[in-house]
Amino acid sequence: MQSMHWKSFAARFANCIRFELGLPRQAGPDVDAAPRLGMFSKVLFPTPSDWPKLAQITGSWIIDTPEEFQPPQDLTDFLEAGEPPVYMGFGSRPIRDRGQVLMAFVQALAVTQQRGIFCSGWSELSDLEMPPFVKIIKGAPHEWLLPKCKMAIHHGGAGTTAASLRAQIPTIIYHVLMDQPFWAEQVAKIGAGPPNALHLKDINCKDLVQRIKFCMQPSVIEKAASIGQTLREENGISLAADLFFDHCDRFRPLEQKQMRYLTDESVNMCMDPSCRQMFGKSHPRHHCMSCGSIFCIKHISMARVPNYGEPQLCCGECVTLRRLGREDRSSSSSSSSSSSSPSFEMDKLPPPPPFKPPFISKTSLMMLIGATVVAAVSVSFFLFQ
Repeated sequence: MQSMHWKSFAARFANCIRFELGLPRQAGPDVDAAPRLGMFSKVLFPTPSDWPKLAQITGSWIIDTPEEFQPPQDLTDFLEAGEPPVYMGFGSRPIRDRGQVLMAFVQALAVTQQRGIFCSGWSELSDLEMPPFVKIIKGAPHEWLLPKCKMAIHHGGAGTTAASLRAQIPTIIYHVLMDQPFWAEQVAKIGAGPPNALHLKDINCKDLVQRIKFCMQPSVIEKAASIGQTLREENGISLAADLFFDHCDRFRPLEQKQMRYLTDESVNMCMDPSCRQMFGKSHPRHHCMSCGSIFCIKHISMARVPNYGEPQLCCGECVTLRRLGREDRSSSSSSSSSSSSPSFEMDKLPPPPPFKPPFISKTSLMMLIGATVVAAVSVSFFLFQ
């Protein structure tokens, strides 16, 4: 899944940004020092034992209902006119066989004697006439609508799955692609929905009736309510922010200069205050790949910098600050739990060899002399013929 996402479009954008920052091209989704945050709940998918420590599950990142949101009056009237309805919606994905899906939904509601709301999303369904127990809407915030429903039927996207579980109602999934079958399986494992989810193209009235009846069982309703309460107590955004700032503190102390990659033309002398050596052919520029400043060879050395597979040039100030930050943290947090992110080991390596002019082989030199002689003879021939 991660590899598919990377190859589809993430690689292009990530490497464009890295190019602008002067960072090396990233070949794949794996990075050696960047945290990975899972935007879902551990209740739905516990952390596997073989995951790296930099991979953390935060809980869902929830967008609250906008304060300016005002539900349509006809939707409010429908919700207040009877028992909580069954919700069906498939997000922004257009439904190919919308008539088949909607007909199966209406028939299943009639058989089970339930009311229903069908969220059409991008599909145009305004031309269809519905019985009084079915309401078609274009959309509404999940955090507002789903808690007012009896159960939710959807495609199993990560966000919609989190929303229906947080609403403390049973969830029925008819998946379409990518990660959706996985979330359908996880919902069934925790007991918040029926097992053996089908693809959306296989939806039919008989199957839908069985799944609705399954979700009407008191044990399933109680389980969904309990799981939803646990998820509502999580704060994924807050935990993600804490992990982000903790990672920044570990890898770049507050005293550390932020990366600002300077162009060669912007600096004509070494930026070390004790040097100020003018750059030239015998004194080339070298960028610090931690802060982006430019130094001569005397004030820069090879060091291991986060997100680089190989050692990179790093100025003395950046190496010192990273070392001090690591030593202070290791001495004060020797009893930290195994779940915390590991500190990065900074190993200073021997300095690179001094600059040497580029070597021209004997063959290349002879070819250059021969080309020069031929050019001179050709010019003389045209001038004196």
